[in-house]
Amino acid sequence: MFPNIIFILVGIVFILVGHIYFIFLREKKRKTEVLLSDLGSSNSRVREEAAGELSKMGKQATGALLELLKNKYPNLRWNAAEVLGKIDDVRAIKPLIKALGDIDSKVCEKSIQALVNMGSRAIKPLIDVLENDDLDFRRKIFDVFIGMGKLSTPCLIIQLKSSNSDIRCRATKALGQIKDERSIEALARILKGRSMDERWLAAEALGKIGTQKAKQVLESALDDADACVRECVKKTLGQFAQ
Repeated sequence: MFPNIIFILVGIVFILVGHIYFIFLREKKRKTEVLLSDLGSSNSRVREEAAGELSKMGKQATGALLELLKNKYPNLRWNAAEVLGKIDDVRAIKPLIKALGDIDSKVCEKSIQALVNMGSRAIKPLIDVLENDDLDFRRKIFDVFIGMGKLSTPCLIIQLKSSNSDIRCRATKALGQIKDERSIEALARILKGRSMDERWLAAEALGKIGTQKAKQVLESALDDADACVRECVKKTLGQFAQ
């Protein structure tokens, strides 16, 4: 008799615990739904508080935010992208890359910043879609690389060898904006290459890097076969004296 009572009591405890846990999950889901809805509020304070709470939830909120990233309302999409950047969950990388093609510029802007926050983990997925024929989409990928700064230098140097001339040109310009001395040798090779446009861009990039080593590389191109490139080199060298 006594053992039977124990089994009954244990069973009741399990039922109660299960019920409490179910209520907890239901309330948590309800809270998440309210916070997601608040991201679209016209009240900036409400939006900021919702974003802050979702950020604190961390990766538990990722799934719901990824769904919101596909919402028909742009303000919800860009708020979702912003919070995903703060949560820093690798599951969001590919959806955020896809969001770079969003028709709303602010969604794209927030997605770029979110991917910058992801750091080196986003580099390979970005490279994987670099051959996309949409030039505006490609430009945004390079905006992410530029935002990452010197972290993206090695992958940009590799892209200087791409078979795609547009990618080579964008990589050259990006290296100039990042101003990493590690790219000088690679840019020096471009400065001796066949493409006049790429030599011109390499000269400008070296000028932005602005070190003594970059200056020496530029001086070696003063006798370039193309008059426009020579003029660009002279103009760039003139900036060193200022």
